[in-house]
Amino acid sequence: MLTCRQVGEVICGAALSDKKGFEAIPIGMYNMKWDKFLGIVYDARGMAGRKIVGCAPWMMKMGMKKVVKEYAEKGIESGIDPYHLPDIMDYDLFINSTYAKELGATEDDIEAAIHDSITVSVAAYNGTAKLLEMKAE
Repeated sequence: MLTCRQVGEVICGAALSDKKGFEAIPIGMYNMKWDKFLGIVYDARGMAGRKIVGCAPWMMKMGMKKVVKEYAEKGIESGIDPYHLPDIMDYDLFINSTYAKELGATEDDIEAAIHDSITVSVAAYNGTAKLLEMKAE
């Protein structure tokens, strides 16, 4: 995970780098398991202390059958195969912060960033936040 500010720092660092050509660089600053992340999300939604129960991937896949059916009925093409999502969510796919730091990322408050993002998302959904519009010219 990275905050928006850290993403900007890394992009700036990469743009100003003297490296030539293309190089895929894995960037991340904070590694957080799902239960901690969901705790922050629930807190931001006013549901602090809500119990978080883990679920084995094979159990989650059973529930994905309904999701896949609904997507097919609505003509939705998912960006990720829902049947593989439970496996992905079960892995600890953590990225070392070395690369981001080399490109200029500095420490930030990831928990506050997640909290703020959820708060603004809820407000936008409820129509109580004024957001900038994105328009194609």
